[in-house]
Formats: sequence, C-alpha cells, structure tokens
Amino acid sequence: MKRFVTLLLGLLLLGCVPLGLFQAEPTPKPTRTSRPTATYVPPTEMATPWIITRVVTVEVTRLATRLVVPRSPTNTAIPSATVLPSTYMNFRADRQYLSKGECTTLRWDVEGVKEIYLNGDGRVGHGFQEVCPNQTTTHNLRVVQQNGFTDLRVTITILP
Repeated sequence: MKRFVTLLLGLLLLGCVPLGLFQAEPTPKPTRTSRPTATYVPPTEMATPWIITRVVTVEVTRLATRLVVPRSPTNTAIPSATVLPSTYMNFRADRQYLSKGECTTLRWDVEGVKEIYLNGDGRVGHGFQEVCPNQTTTHNLRVVQQNGFTDLRVTITILP
C-alpha cells in the first residue's frame, strides 16, 4: 500500500494524473493507524485540469504531510513570442567567369523579407537581370528583414 501511495504521489507531482480529480479528506491527527484516504470527485472545471486545486493529504511513513499548491489567477496574461516569417535568400550568376564582351545573368530568389535592392535599385522577390561587365565587378543584393539587413554578393570576374 505504501508503494502505491508513493507511486501515486510521484505521478501527481509529475503531472501525469490530474489532481483536480481527487479531493482529500480533512487531515487527521497523525497516528500509527492512520491511512491516506482520497475520494474521487468527477471533474467539474476542465478549463485548467492540470493545476492542483485541492489539498492532498498523504501519509509518509508515520507522519501526515500536506501538499498545497495555490491555484494560479484565471486572467493572467501569458506572454507570447513574436514569430518572424521564415526567410529564404539565394543570389547567384549563371556564369561567374567571363571573357571581355561576354554577358551573364544574375538571378535571385528571396522570400519572407521587407525589401530587396540590387546594386541600390529596388527589386521584387524573384527575378533576373543580364549584365555585361567590361571589368571584374561585384554585384550586391541587399535584403531588408524585420530585424536588420543582409548583403549577398556575387563577383563576376573578367578573364584576360
């Protein structure tokens, strides 16, 4: 019987059994013959079934112990985290090495951001632009997010 009470108390403390389902009898004076007793009470408040709402009396060896956990206020605001949209950013060139006079296409795919700028000019989230540089050039895609910005760079190298 003592193992059962210990197991039940352990399960109650871990939250595996809703304590709101049990209502303890008044705490008797500790004696050698006192036994823990509990009465099943059908659930009436299901809004917070896992919060301890009653006093539970359990006999531990020969002494009675009271476990009291006050009920939390019902109108307490629970803080929530701000969920930022997931972002995806990809900036690339079809070819990064060119001979003088050749062209390549810059491509970008960006999602979940506020603004996009290619070399300072505003762009949409998915696009492309052909470039024909005469010298080695680095192109910059600035992606403005909720909490700052990210610069993505692609360098087109002109071979001799």
